[in-house]
Amino acid sequence: MAVDMPGHGLKARRLAASTRRPHVPSDFSSEKSPVADVDLDRAATVLAEQARRAVANQSPRSLTAWAALR
Repeated sequence: MAVDMPGHGLKARRLAASTRRPHVPSDFSSEKSPVADVDLDRAATVLAEQARRAVANQSPRSLTAWAALR
């Protein structure tokens, strides 16, 4: 199972400074990180929700294999 964690994967946001031209290195130090609001609690909640959804959408055979790994 692969999950999209906040700040990573398909929903990732980048610093505007990384694609702005001309490139100004000091812009990186003044721009707020797009993942500044992501903490361990939020990341854990997202992971748990995605895991529950993935398990709910699996066949009984997959669920048995998943349970055996626990």
